[in-house]
Amino acid sequence: MAEAPVRYMTPVDLAEVLQIPVVTLANWRSAKKGPRFLRLGGLVRYDPADVAVWLEEQRAD
Repeated sequence: MAEAPVRYMTPVDLAEVLQIPVVTLANWRSAKKGPRFLRLGGLVRYDPADVAVWLEEQRAD
């Protein structure tokens, strides 16, 4: 059985989940911070698995 395709998140999707402005994600991308992202043509997308890894790395001890 084939796996379901990954539904990549838009910057708007991720900003909503993180409760931050979309412009913050844009700033993070230009500063090479934040979760990994894909650039597909002119579109920016986030893999939910990459976001989960990045969020785990942000945990304070």
